[in-house]
Amino acid sequence: MFIKTWRLIALLLASLSLTTESAHALELPQKLADDAQMYAAVSGSLYKYFASVGGVYQIGAITAAFLLALALRGRNPHSPGHSQERLCCSPRSWSGSRSSSL
Repeated sequence: MFIKTWRLIALLLASLSLTTESAHALELPQKLADDAQMYAAVSGSLYKYFASVGGVYQIGAITAAFLLALALRGRNPHSPGHSQERLCCSPRSWSGSRSSSL
């Protein structure tokens, strides 16, 4: 249960950090059409907390992934519980195919 919780935390923080970065990238073409004063006004007010909150997400995602790697270090990858987790996360299980070749 501990490993599954850390996996969820690491995945959640990584996805939250990506949402702030993708918001900037997706809105950039529309903001570039504005003049310099409007661009500065929108960027200064709309994205006021992106740096502080996004920074916490980034550092949290890196820390959670590091702690997960430490927790998984030394585990036997052929243990009974681990094989089921590996199968449900493999690319073959996404497509639904049961062939043994990749």
